[in-house]
Parts: sequence; structure tokens; C-alpha cells
Amino acid sequence: MMNVRKYFGLYIIFLLSVTIVSCKKNFTDHVGPSICPTAKFQYVVQPTINNTSFNLQTDTVKLTASFSEEVPWTITITGMTSKSFKKFSGYGSSIAVKWIGNPDTVVFFQAEQCNVEFKVACMDAIGKTFTISNVNVFSNFNYLVFNGETGALGVLYGPPYGYPQPPSPMHAVTTMVSNLNSPEGGNCICTHGFVDTATYYFGGFDLNTPGLALHVLTDPSKVYFNCFINIKTSQYTIPVVVFTEGAIKRSKNIIVPGDGAWHYVSFPLSDANVVNPQNISIASYTLNGYPNKATSGDMCIDFVSFTNNSPFISTGTK
Repeated sequence: MMNVRKYFGLYIIFLLSVTIVSCKKNFTDHVGPSICPTAKFQYVVQPTINNTSFNLQTDTVKLTASFSEEVPWTITITGMTSKSFKKFSGYGSSIAVKWIGNPDTVVFFQAEQCNVEFKVACMDAIGKTFTISNVNVFSNFNYLVFNGETGALGVLYGPPYGYPQPPSPMHAVTTMVSNLNSPEGGNCICTHGFVDTATYYFGGFDLNTPGLALHVLTDPSKVYFNCFINIKTSQYTIPVVVFTEGAIKRSKNIIVPGDGAWHYVSFPLSDANVVNPQNISIASYTLNGYPNKATSGDMCIDFVSFTNNSPFISTGTK
């Protein structure tokens, strides 16, 4: 009887030993990059900014660093006045980031001091500062169609076009407006529609896109249309974006709240059934009754652009 108890005890000890060894192996053996650097980690080149002041219409902010091993890293640029921010992240033994002033928020950077936080995973952040002396108008960012500050490459907005619908003729007035405080910070194009008898269509305006083919990709799922829209307090009208692609017109309804606020709109051109973005010659805005006929409505547009691979603003959190 004693021998049975002795061997049973030894068997339990053996099972426990195998289990512990197996657990240790599963814990230490992992696939993929490490999250934290090793104890031997060091900066080969400290985080650096190429200048202390930038005119972002002509200058590019260059952020660099290098490490003794590959690690996850992030850089966060924050405007001290605007509170806007831009975040970059990656994995590797070096950083080489270029920034021209585009934000990750619907609030744009101003002429202001910016704080920069360089962060390697599991380590304390390193802080730097620089000043924006002049903000970017983003004529150098993929393809800018219209900016309230500088106008557009080709704007046809007066008088607005449309199809009269007897017995109530179409009425729409399109003007440049400067008192709506758009996020980009300048003028915008506004169309006010009004009719005696409700209609589905008030009118609109064209934004020409000369040379677009030189700046965008051919894949419509990788080319994004971006803009800011304010429909004031309109409840029964919507803006419709119409892309003239060769001889074909592709359209997309834009649904935003009639709360008097500016809203950022971005979508891949595949959502509008565009086949080849390089063939787009005009991006039109029309004011339509929605979901039924309407007698009045408004739409204000600013900062219209096309970007490759991602929206102009990749909204997120720090």
C-alpha cells in the first residue's frame, strides 16, 4: 500500500513539472515584434526637428530620430492655441516624417506654437517645440479644388445654373460668404435656393478640375473627395455632388444635420460609382429637395479637395 502511495505521489510531481515547463515555453515563445525595447535600447540620434519656425506654405517640417533596435514609436504634434493635433506612428529603428500642416481634427492649425511629443513604447516621451509662422493653404496637398482663402482652379458659380420648373421658376443665388467661420478659416461658396412652388431642384455651381489626372490615382477606391459643408438650418434640402467623368455624370447625396454647424465630408470616389478619377473634369454641387420637394434651402461649401489613399483628415484621438 505504501508503494502505491509513493508512486502516485511521484506521478503527480511529474505531471506538475511537465505543466510548469509547458507554461514557461508558451509564455516565452511568441510571434511578432516586441512591444517594449530591451534594456540595451538607446537613441543613436536624438529626436530632431529641422527648424524652430516654419512658413508652411513653403516649408516642410521634418521629424527624425534613430534607435539601436526596432521599436514601436509615435509622434504627436499639438497646436497650443488651436488644440488641433496630428499623429504619426510606426515600427522600426528610425523615424523620418514630413509634415506640411494637415490636421487629424476638423480644427485646423493656426499660426501658433506647437508641442511635439516623440514617444517610444514603454519609455518616457521626449518633448520639442516649434512655431508655425504662416499656415498652409494646401495647394501642395494632392489636389485642391477650392479654398475660401485662395479661390479655385476654375470656379463657375455665377449665375447658378438650373432647370426652371413652371409654374414656379427656379431661384438660386450663389455668392462668396466670409462670416460663417469655416474650419479652414476663410471664405466659402453659399447657395440659397427659394421657390414659390416646391421643387426637387434649385440649381448649383461647377468647380472645374483642370489637370486632375496628374495628381490622382486611377483606382476610385483609393481616391477620396473631401470638403466642409454647412447647410445652416435646412431640413428639407441636401447638397448633391456630381462628378463629370468624360460624358457621364456620377452623383452622391450628402446628408449632414441642419444644425448650423460645419461638417467634414469625405468618401472614396467608388462610393459615387466613379470608374476612373483621372477622367473627372468637373465637380458640381447642386441643391436638391430631400426627401420630398421643398421651397427653400441652403448649402455652403469650403475646402474641396481630392486626396490619394486616405481622407484629407483622418479624424481620431491622441
